[in-house]
Amino acid sequence: MRIICLLYVLTLSLLGLGCTDTALIVDVGNIPPSATELRAVVRLGSQQSIDTPRYAFAAGRGTYSIGLNLKGQTSGAAQITIGAFLNGCLLATGRLEIPDITMAPSQSSINLDAPSSDVSDTSCADVQLLLVSATTLRNPATGENLLEISGFGFAPNAQVLLDYSTRAATGYRSVDPRSFQVDLPKLIPPVDHQLHVQVLQPDGSSATGDFAVSIPVFDGKQPTLYPKSASDPFLLLGPVLADDLDGDGAVDLVASANGEAFDSGFLQIYFNDGTGNFPVSRTVQMNAEVRDLAALKLRSGKLHDLAVTVCRTPFQFPKTSYSRCNLVILPQLTARVFNQQLLSRDGSETNGQHAALVTGDFSGDGVWDVVVITNSAVTPFAPAKISGLQSMIKLYDGSSLSVNNFNVLASKLLTAPAVALAVDQLRPVPNGLLDLAIAEYTASGAGQIELYLNPGNGRFDMATPSLIPLAGRPGKLTTGDYDLDGHPDLAVALYQTSKGTPGSSINVFLRRSLLWSQQIITTGLAPLGIVTIDLLSDGSPDLLITNSRSGLQSAQLGLLFNQNAGQFSASAPTSIPLPTTTDANIAVADFNGDLHQDLALANYGISGQAGTHVGSLSLLFGL
Repeated sequence: MRIICLLYVLTLSLLGLGCTDTALIVDVGNIPPSATELRAVVRLGSQQSIDTPRYAFAAGRGTYSIGLNLKGQTSGAAQITIGAFLNGCLLATGRLEIPDITMAPSQSSINLDAPSSDVSDTSCADVQLLLVSATTLRNPATGENLLEISGFGFAPNAQVLLDYSTRAATGYRSVDPRSFQVDLPKLIPPVDHQLHVQVLQPDGSSATGDFAVSIPVFDGKQPTLYPKSASDPFLLLGPVLADDLDGDGAVDLVASANGEAFDSGFLQIYFNDGTGNFPVSRTVQMNAEVRDLAALKLRSGKLHDLAVTVCRTPFQFPKTSYSRCNLVILPQLTARVFNQQLLSRDGSETNGQHAALVTGDFSGDGVWDVVVITNSAVTPFAPAKISGLQSMIKLYDGSSLSVNNFNVLASKLLTAPAVALAVDQLRPVPNGLLDLAIAEYTASGAGQIELYLNPGNGRFDMATPSLIPLAGRPGKLTTGDYDLDGHPDLAVALYQTSKGTPGSSINVFLRRSLLWSQQIITTGLAPLGIVTIDLLSDGSPDLLITNSRSGLQSAQLGLLFNQNAGQFSASAPTSIPLPTTTDANIAVADFNGDLHQDLALANYGISGQAGTHVGSLSLLFGL
């Protein structure tokens, strides 16, 4: 390659590099045809050139030779990075590594990589330090999140400020002047976040950039359990359950579904092999519409049973829309066999709707019990018309299980129509007893939570509840220790305002001794479902919501990240679109045994596919 004489003398001011000039010629090839300038960054050991030499030329060159003055450096490793530019926009880069200058020839060559992107004359400012792109990745050593910035001219010991902070980010590493890495703080929402980056160089130069960064919390692949083929039947998927039913240490999955015909509901039980695959499944016909389900333990051993609330089509349809409802117990006497159904015979009220259930050892006798919400009215139940509607909780004692029935222990009339249940240790000082929270509508159009503290024997009908007002009509409830103080807290989705319009917020209640500290968090969605999930696997519980499709708004999953001590972002959450025409049912568990929480997602219906497939069951694996 012919050496082209330089029109000006280049000086690289390197600290502590003596005064004797040492020259090095670098022949640069594969220059993009549109480039009009080369810039060079030289590192000798841990030191880097203070200024960045620039070589201008007319567009159309494919090669160019530059001379570098090493200021007396005669030994040691050298790293030379060349960038090709058009109007300040970085087109291509290349790097030359010299293990020891003593052994290096006086003339070396370097070929630039392929152009990084298409640029225009005005696509970026003409600055010496460039921030081009930002990506996020996991630190393999710690599992924490890293931010990697690519560009040109980064010094080994620069400072990086994120989101207008005055504190430099930690973990800065710039092995190559074309990129650097820093730790990404937890307080930065990790998905779809508009991140402001400022780099401060030791020579006083700086650069800024704004990038949308994302740290995926779920694997991009979504293994589908249903439908498997176009021949699968027409189904409306309902509640899902995650539990180690057969006691083999792997979390199994139960999905409920209803077919086209009346009373065609059934359960599909998927048994996990421990890797997130479900090679064995069982179908249990319920011959009714499935409303809710939960696991429970009714005997010694590792096997868990199932509790299911169902409603059958009334004899005089549709005048008594929700009569003939029952609690059904499916005992698992032999591993993976549910061939017996025990029905409650407690005389379900006229027009009754079994809305929800929870299970747990409420009485402390080692056998799990069941609490069920029922709703009834003079006319069929409708959520928008609460006049004349009454709700009850029914308590079932697990020790009363017999061959033929599962009798109700007690009932209690609630003060308002109920829509959701949650169970946890919700008293000011946890004592091991499971308490009960019930989300309800109120006549004013808003909502409330009735909190029943366990009197010690599971007889919630004997307890006097306390009331927690809500800022709208409630959907589902969930619990979790969001501020990590050892006290379980509450969160509730508010899918309607007090005026009956679609809601856009959730309420989070942090237990503060005798009181609750309330947050109203705007979500940008009309949330109906809500679950607690550790999205970042950092031990700090986050929230995930599902919205009820409203108007033109598509159904979505909303991810609300716990930023600090139970404080959730007040902005619209990161969302994942769903193919459903209405809300989705979700269950959280570690299905593949990698210590990251996964998500089982049952879409009630698929938009635009009614009559072909209504409903899909898939998994989202946490990262």
